[in-house]
Amino acid sequence: MGASQPQEAHPENQDFSLPVPSSLSELREYCTSEKFNKLLEALFNIEDQNEKAKLVLQLKEWEAEQKSSFHPENNHIRLKELKQQATNPENQDQEAKRKILLEIGEIRTSIASELQQYEQTMNIMQRKVASVANSGSGRSNRAKRAGLVSKHAGKNVIENAPTDKFGNPLGTEYDLGVDGAFNEMEIIVFNICSINNTHASKAFAQKGFKYQWHNRFPPAKEMKSMLEREQVCQVWVISGGAQTISVEQVEIIRDFHKSGRSLYIWGDNLPLYVDANIILTALFGSELEMFGDVLGDHVVHLTSGDGEGKTDNKGFISHMITTGMQHLYEGITVASFDEKAIRTKGFSPLMWGSAGNLITIYREADEEGGAVMCDGAFTRLFYKVDDAGTIRYIINAACWLAIESVGSTPTFELPDDKELDEIENYEEAGAFSKGICSLTWDPIPVAYLSMMELADPERNTCDLVLNDPMGYGEKNVSIMGRNLYSKIAGETVLDMGKDPYLRRPVVGLLPAVSLKHSINRKLFTEELCRVFMGRKALYSQAQLLFVGVLDSVLDPCRVGNYDELIVDVVKFMLEESLTHFRSTPDFSDVGDKIPLIEAMQQYFTVSPELVMINRSFTTVCLIGRFLMARNLISAPDACVIARRSFYKFLISNTIQLAKQENKDQIASTLSDKINEICYQTWNKIPLSNSGRIMETLPNFIPCSYKAPMERFESQGGKIFNGASVTFVFIKLMQEDLCKWKVEQLIERFLKDPLFKNIWSGKDMDEGEVIAILNEIFKGFKVSESHAPVKIIPFATTLGPTVFSCSKCGFVFGDYKAEPTETNSELIKKARNAHFVEHFNSDINGYPTNSSSHYSLHRTIQTVMRENFPNETKLCPEMVSVVADRLRKVNKGNYFRAEIETVFPAVIESYLVCKAKGQEHAPAYIQFHDRLIAERKMLLNQ
Repeated sequence: MGASQPQEAHPENQDFSLPVPSSLSELREYCTSEKFNKLLEALFNIEDQNEKAKLVLQLKEWEAEQKSSFHPENNHIRLKELKQQATNPENQDQEAKRKILLEIGEIRTSIASELQQYEQTMNIMQRKVASVANSGSGRSNRAKRAGLVSKHAGKNVIENAPTDKFGNPLGTEYDLGVDGAFNEMEIIVFNICSINNTHASKAFAQKGFKYQWHNRFPPAKEMKSMLEREQVCQVWVISGGAQTISVEQVEIIRDFHKSGRSLYIWGDNLPLYVDANIILTALFGSELEMFGDVLGDHVVHLTSGDGEGKTDNKGFISHMITTGMQHLYEGITVASFDEKAIRTKGFSPLMWGSAGNLITIYREADEEGGAVMCDGAFTRLFYKVDDAGTIRYIINAACWLAIESVGSTPTFELPDDKELDEIENYEEAGAFSKGICSLTWDPIPVAYLSMMELADPERNTCDLVLNDPMGYGEKNVSIMGRNLYSKIAGETVLDMGKDPYLRRPVVGLLPAVSLKHSINRKLFTEELCRVFMGRKALYSQAQLLFVGVLDSVLDPCRVGNYDELIVDVVKFMLEESLTHFRSTPDFSDVGDKIPLIEAMQQYFTVSPELVMINRSFTTVCLIGRFLMARNLISAPDACVIARRSFYKFLISNTIQLAKQENKDQIASTLSDKINEICYQTWNKIPLSNSGRIMETLPNFIPCSYKAPMERFESQGGKIFNGASVTFVFIKLMQEDLCKWKVEQLIERFLKDPLFKNIWSGKDMDEGEVIAILNEIFKGFKVSESHAPVKIIPFATTLGPTVFSCSKCGFVFGDYKAEPTETNSELIKKARNAHFVEHFNSDINGYPTNSSSHYSLHRTIQTVMRENFPNETKLCPEMVSVVADRLRKVNKGNYFRAEIETVFPAVIESYLVCKAKGQEHAPAYIQFHDRLIAERKMLLNQ
């Protein structure tokens, strides 16, 4: 890490070379020097991330060299010999290895003072290096500009993305912000005009925002307290037509803005901008006002302009706020801004209306205050919200304002040298005291559990884990050790780097101490972050993940793999964690924290219905079990919540499959997979009146639900009810799933009284569900005389006979008569009328959605011509292809149980005609040609 690096890449031309100390005291002196502190700060502030990563790697290599060079064992030959013996793979004698480790422990005890000096110096060096090397948040999207933006941020046109009917990219992954990533931020909305807030609230929730809606400005004291809370990142004001805001309340908003947080000021057509203009005038001067009443009500489009004077004055510019948008509804009647005036106040245009008037403006955060957006069309928040881009616009605006409120430059902080010099120790009062050391076999006052190394240290820093850490306990349970150690023995094992029994790398020690003591919680949580989070300071997530791991150890299918004493320690740690770890009821870092078990209880009893299940099914079942075991919720109530979570799990995975197939542009397999379970099928065709209750789930539903469900049901009521689950899939089959988000679709389903009942915990009646399943077989109309199934063969490859009805024998015309055009037309009309009367066909004799007959012959002609042009013998593949194509046509009653014999027989009759030398039927067949061909055949018989 030398000074040969390009100077212009380093802040203040910092020399990044590092010393080679000759002693531990010299290393300590350097690590506490101002020179080292300045080097770390300069390194922290490097903007070139590639350059920074290279220098950080060199810094960590230097750190490792110092740890190795000054370890006290270097002065103790016997200690080095013993460590080599202990790590020798050929040494398989466990008793001999145990004795070696005991001797290592004795030597370490004899050099305790040297080790303490070494540990103090290493603590100073490591904690300071960590302030640079471990800054950021791992693989979470939070690592990108506070980890909030998607990889498509700033892009309007996204290659290969599916699009909605307006031409905008379809899918929340094309929004500016990442779903759920804003769960530590809150939006306050002063909805003075009392508009409908349903759509905006859903938009906020999609990205994880917490939000409050107020239909008036609260009293100044209350408003000030509300906006001073750290988690509030932005305020939206939706103005009315008369003044309601006071001077004092304006000043509170001014202070909020000056603190670096964001504002969105909304108005609409005259006079619906009174409070908006009062705020804007107070903050930026009278030139910045909304005015007028312009008719819009059009969709505007991405303009070629850049917002800096080069524009066609219609549409919107490309900006982070317009990510994933090429078309946007402008609003109905709107207010406008003066473009020249807004530029003098540091604002830029974002969107012009179809009439060329400036509707929306923005200003980025700067030293004077937070970001600001102003808008003359608040109708976009509630009117025609399903039209082009409106939901995405609301989402992107909230996300951009949140990102601006966070700021782009993290602050550099070094721990105090005096604090680092003091090595903190665990308080032993209340610790688990029944432990036996796995090395010495002696009782120990505090039992330390070894923790194995993760193959990927940052595996748990991705969004999936951070958003639902308790749900990932099972995926981390393998790092829990199987042995207990005393403090000295544990440090020996840790120093060796491998567990002597499991022969796996050891990276940490977790003591079974009481977490009632704040110092214990602090040290314990820091160790959790080191073990589970690759040293990232993700405290709440590390605690919740640890709870999930402990619970996974106690899984009945796994707990037998652990010694009884280890199980007792795990139970102790779990109880301490639930009682003394603290969390908000939504398990975020924002808000007032209470004991974790109380937070879980509030999560299940106070939260709105959909919030209760916004974690994974695994987590919901875990919380339910914990609360039932402590009599903090009744089993029936817990079961209702668990069922809702299960239904959401099913809905989510079904929507995911539908969207993935749409994205991959492949034919949907969803209905086939569901039909195969809900009906008796033949070649994927549901057979008439064969509806049945699901006993298993479709194979696209991950089996990850099984273990949590079994554990929950062993304590509470039954989650899986076949009739109710079948009904959920019936509802899903009735929707175009690609256009829905999970929560929105659930809210739609809740309007159905039957779904509302199962959502409330009631079981569906099996007979009722089967009747609903079989409803698809009703409505097909056929006369009684023509109801019996009969095989209707091909008369020629052009189709069945045209001269009579193959079912009743009714004659449409004499084949011996001269085949004139007039005679042919009369036969055709008679045939079509007969089909309309008896089969409910359309006027041309073709199948309909309610007709009894279906396009079997036409389908066979197409399949044989296109797929089997040279085949002469019937094969199973022919039947399958015909069935598949008929399902796609989906006209008429082709669901009859007899199709298993009908299809092969009719195909065989086609092959017989082919064997007589007849050509394949063309794609389009004239009725007259068909009549002539059949007449010729009949006359030649």
